[in-house]
Amino acid sequence: MPSDGAPLDEADGAAPVPRDLKRRTGVVVGAIAIGLVLQLLLRRHLADLQLQAASDPIAARAQLAGELRIGGLALFGLTALLGGAWTVTAIQGWRLGRFPPRSSWLWSRTRVFTGPAARWVAIVGAVLGVTLIGCSLAGMALTLEMATRLLACRAT
Repeated sequence: MPSDGAPLDEADGAAPVPRDLKRRTGVVVGAIAIGLVLQLLLRRHLADLQLQAASDPIAARAQLAGELRIGGLALFGLTALLGGAWTVTAIQGWRLGRFPPRSSWLWSRTRVFTGPAARWVAIVGAVLGVTLIGCSLAGMALTLEMATRLLACRAT
């Protein structure tokens, strides 16, 4: 910013200040705050589960296995849906020769590519979307396997 407090513009050779910088900063700060609160709640829950395991390890394992299943399905299901939406958007962009396509709600305000550049961006987007789907399914399978083995373990 210049010394008079006015925002820089393109004529000054600097990037313009985003209009919604406060909103974006608020979203990031809010996400960090929510993450920290959830981490604190998870720590407390795991400590309670550890106390329960001292008196009834089988019940504690069963509870943890159930929570792993639900949490794994929820987390990896959401990331798989995001990967699917990303892939569909990329395919639409490739077909239209414009990325992101006008109908895209995933990419509200971003640089628009057209022609051959749009097709390359769409190909990369499709590859990343399919990769996210694959990794989500692998994470889901791994989490379900961990929960199954946790239930099978009967050692005290």
